[in-house]
Amino acid sequence: CLVGGAEVLCDLTLSGFRSLQLLSDEPATPFDAGRKGINLSEGSAFLCLETGQSGGLALAHLSGGGLSSDGYHMTAPHPDGQGCLSAMQGALADAGLQPGDISWVHAHGTGSRHNDLSEGKAICRLFGTELPWVSSTKGIHGHALGASGALETVLCVQSLQNQKILPTAGLKVPDPEISLRHPDGVVDTPVKHILKNTLGFGGVNAALVLSHPQAGSL
Repeated sequence: CLVGGAEVLCDLTLSGFRSLQLLSDEPATPFDAGRKGINLSEGSAFLCLETGQSGGLALAHLSGGGLSSDGYHMTAPHPDGQGCLSAMQGALADAGLQPGDISWVHAHGTGSRHNDLSEGKAICRLFGTELPWVSSTKGIHGHALGASGALETVLCVQSLQNQKILPTAGLKVPDPEISLRHPDGVVDTPVKHILKNTLGFGGVNAALVLSHPQAGSL
């Protein structure tokens, strides 16, 4: 099954986000205390999903997925991240893993004040004091909206292949209200399982667990 997403910017999209006062005139800095908003972008990414019986060398395993729809608000996330938390819990349960098995959380991390705070609270509630590395790559490629989930999933597959965890570009002063474990730079470390968040308007939340094909031997 070929899955993916594509996004092309248009004036209507830009005007809509501008009316919500979500756009930043500077590069987005997710989780930074001085973050000013998001950068919209365009792009596309596609992945080929195969069953375990299809043969070939898998680049990664889709170990689990979780979905939720909290319906809290048309554009704002639940302030305590309830929907995001539910999606992450569902993904871990589907994968048969515990929070401590996760090497990296690739956060949705848009750079908007409310989104980052809500997602940060959800991550802290899930992992407690035993936080894995947490970062967002949107400071590099921007928020590609309908393509962002597929695009960032490809980055997660590359992380598993190269055994590297990516930092949050532009993060200088972490928001003290979001007590996450931020990498200072690229981290070379065994990457067994990645929890990937993709969150959307209307309280639509998705989380995936992506695993290295030889996770047990890392």
